[in-house]
Amino acid sequence: MTRVEAWYDPDQEEAVPLTGQPDVDALLDRMLAEATQENVRVQADLHYRSDDGEAILQVGMGSDTGFVGYINDTDRVISSNGTTDPGDVSFDYMTHERVVPATSLVSITAVRQVVHTFTQSPLTRPQGPITWVAV
Repeated sequence: MTRVEAWYDPDQEEAVPLTGQPDVDALLDRMLAEATQENVRVQADLHYRSDDGEAILQVGMGSDTGFVGYINDTDRVISSNGTTDPGDVSFDYMTHERVVPATSLVSITAVRQVVHTFTQSPLTRPQGPITWVAV
């Protein structure tokens, strides 16, 4: 696994390294538990940086749906569920509100799969069970 760092906790002063798939699963499990217990959608940003480039994966989770956004040097996209819902959805990112289109909400299973793909190959837009749209 490549070195990916997570920003999630409001009190965080340094990024938390995700050094293996157990770290990734622990973060995703924690996010889902907090979203469900607190009835609030939560977000983490996963960062990758190397001599070859940089990439960020924004990961949002609610109790039953979430979103992913991917940014690198040439790509800026967000997940799409194929609907035309005109509304927005708020996520809590380190005590700051982040708003995304309701059309970006996809299943938690899809979010997890994309996160795992990103941590294996962060400089390539994750492929999988979602559709991406440019932002």
